[in-house]
Amino acid sequence: MKTIQAKFYYLLFVAVFLMSFLSITHNNQTVFATSQIPFQLQAIHPDNQLNANDYDDLLITPNTSQDLSFVVQNSDNSARTFVVEANNATTSDGIAVTYDEHERNNLLSPMFSDLIANRKQKITVPANTSQTVTFNLKYPSQQFDGVILGGITVYLDDSDTQNKQSDNGSFAITNRFTYSNAVQLRTSKEITAVPKLIANKAEMTTSNAYPYVKVNLSNSARAIIKQMSTENTIQDSSGKIVESYKTTNGQVAPNSDFNLAIPLTNGALPAGKYHAIGTATSGNQSWTWNQEFEVTNDNSKSVDHESIIKPKVNYWLYLSLLLLLLIIVLIIVIIFLIIKNRKKEDKNNEKIN
Repeated sequence: MKTIQAKFYYLLFVAVFLMSFLSITHNNQTVFATSQIPFQLQAIHPDNQLNANDYDDLLITPNTSQDLSFVVQNSDNSARTFVVEANNATTSDGIAVTYDEHERNNLLSPMFSDLIANRKQKITVPANTSQTVTFNLKYPSQQFDGVILGGITVYLDDSDTQNKQSDNGSFAITNRFTYSNAVQLRTSKEITAVPKLIANKAEMTTSNAYPYVKVNLSNSARAIIKQMSTENTIQDSSGKIVESYKTTNGQVAPNSDFNLAIPLTNGALPAGKYHAIGTATSGNQSWTWNQEFEVTNDNSKSVDHESIIKPKVNYWLYLSLLLLLLIIVLIIVIIFLIIKNRKKEDKNNEKIN
């Protein structure tokens, strides 16, 4: 009987150990890096500057023209060639205002780039000195509600970067660092325009080898959306939530469209119909959307092929079920041994009697 009890406690210990094994977890750590830009851009504010900001915030008169000047500072120990260009304010997929594009969209006219003829200039600045560059703006013939937002952006000329690499006898793939200064134009001190955020379409795609559902949103008003937060879900045709995602502190440029990228943490979606449902809030304003989209077999296979994230196989579930099955088998064996031992003892007792 003692032998059976010893086996029982041993098997029980093994079962408890296997159960505790299921509680193991792992932590991940993310490392960030920073880079220094050896140049900068500073606005020379004209008399019609409204506020004491670093950027130009100008009260303009319709049907007039004006020169805007900016100082490019080269802090490098050698002369550098820079490209200085006037671009429209756009909204990146990270929901931030950027000033690195001049292409027009199909929203409101005119845009900032429409007002400037010499929108792209190239200058060479000696080492550790500065140089002024000037743009001529021709303002719209009529007043407008809200603001026209653009920016002056400076970056190293590609040929200058290539020459520097050749001088060093090396070749490298480098990022383009830019420095921008916003220019905000308005015909009235009071801004009464109200943002209008709507969803245009949704689709599943990849970006940098990661799968996303991208919801294209547009702000068709001449008003900036500040400190915007969003809550998003992707639901299948049965209403089951297959993905959820939140964003905070977003900034949306006036008269711009962008893609709100919802990461698919479990890989590409299977073929079927889905709904991208979202809510955006900024202060006391809010916007909602429910955009239907379809994932075809080709779309699902293509995104899965291009993505480094594959549909998850729940190995922990399978391992848990396997260990649970093993524990049940152990318990059954223990019970069987106990019953067998009792029957043996009963037979021995009968023989003695």
